[in-house]
Amino acid sequence: MPAGLTQQRHRVAIDRHLVPYYGRPAAEPGELRRGAAKAGTPRFHCSATASLLRNGRRLTLALAFVWAEDAVLAVLQELLDRLDRLGIRPKRLFLDRGFASVASFGDLAEQPFLSVVALPKRGKRLQALLTGRQSDRTTYTTSAEDGAITFPLWGARHDAAGRRGTTRPDAAGSRGSSTGPLPCWASRTAPGRYGCWPKSTGRALGSKPATG
Repeated sequence: MPAGLTQQRHRVAIDRHLVPYYGRPAAEPGELRRGAAKAGTPRFHCSATASLLRNGRRLTLALAFVWAEDAVLAVLQELLDRLDRLGIRPKRLFLDRGFASVASFGDLAEQPFLSVVALPKRGKRLQALLTGRQSDRTTYTTSAEDGAITFPLWGARHDAAGRRGTTRPDAAGSRGSSTGPLPCWASRTAPGRYGCWPKSTGRALGSKPATG
C-alpha cells in the first residue's frame, strides 16, 4: 500500500459485483446468490470491494466473497472493518445500489463520514423523479424484512460522462445530452447539483463537496 495513505481521509467506493453462473455450485450450494435475472440466469457468484478513489485512480484495498445467506449490512461492516484495520479513514463513502437497505441506512447514518447510496430505480415515485432534468428532493419510504424507513430522497443531476461540463455518447450514439436525476440516499446532507459519482463505481451522481 502506498505510503502516507493513513495520514488523511479519503473518498471510498464500495461496490457489489455479480458474475452470472449457469451450472451447479462447484463446492457449496451457498456460493451462489440469487437475484434479478441477468444474462439469462438469476444465479451469481457475488463479491464486494472497497476501493480508494484518488487522483482519478482506483485502488482496491478490500475484497469479500458474498455468500447466499450473507446480509447486506454484514458485508458492509466487514469491508469497513478491513479498511479500519488498514488505517484507512473514509471522508466520503459512495455505495452502489446493491447496498441500499434499511439496515445499511441506519448504520451509515451513525458513521462520522458522509455516505451516499445509489437507489434502485423502482417504483412510480422514483420513476417520476427520474423524468426531470434538475436536481430534486422529496421524501421516500422504503420497507424490507428488517423494517421501514422514511428519508429525504435526492435526485442528483449528472451528465453521461459523470463529470461537470462533459458528455459522452448515449445509447443512441448522440452527444451533448444529459441523463435524468439519479435517486440516492445521503446520510447527512444533499450530494449537490453538480459534480460526479466516482467513475470507478460505474455510476454517476452529483457529489459536490458537502459541509462536514
